[in-house]
Amino acid sequence: MLIVQALYCFNLHANLKKGQFGNVHCANYKNDGITALVAVKKTNFEEDSQDLKQKFIEEAQIMCHFNHKHIVQLIGVCTKGWPILIVMEYCALGCIRDYLIQNADALDIHHLLEYIYQLSSALKYLEEQNFVHRDIAARNLMLTNEHTVKLGDFGPGLKI
Repeated sequence: MLIVQALYCFNLHANLKKGQFGNVHCANYKNDGITALVAVKKTNFEEDSQDLKQKFIEEAQIMCHFNHKHIVQLIGVCTKGWPILIVMEYCALGCIRDYLIQNADALDIHHLLEYIYQLSSALKYLEEQNFVHRDIAARNLMLTNEHTVKLGDFGPGLKI
C-alpha cells in the first residue's frame, strides 16, 4: 500500500459518489513522474471527530488485505493533514445500478450472468479471507469497463 504524503499530488474532479463518511471524486494523481486516474474518497466530517476518523481509516486497513480482480483495489492513504484521503482504483463506468438503468436495452443475459459470476467470485474470495461485506448493493458494485464488475465500499465490513 502506498502512503500518499500530500494532498497536492491530486487534482480532484467530479464528485462520483456521496457516502456516509466521505465523498468519492475522480482525480488525477501526479507525483515523481507517475500520472494516473484514480478514485479518491475524501472525508466529509469535522477533523475533531475521532470516532468517524477511526472508522474511515479502518476501511483502508480492511481494503489493504484484499487482492482480487473483482474487488476495487486500494492504492494508498493520505493521513497527513486534513482531509484524510483513501486512494483507490478508478472504475470508469461507475456503479452498476446507474449503468443498468442507462443501458437496459443494450444488455443481454450474457452480460448479466458475467456480472453475477464476477460478484460471486469476489464474495467467495472474501469468505476465504473470513470477511463479511455487510453492504452488498448495486451502488457498491463498480464497473471498470462493460465486462468487468468490482465490489467496493468496505466501510461497514466485518472480519470474522
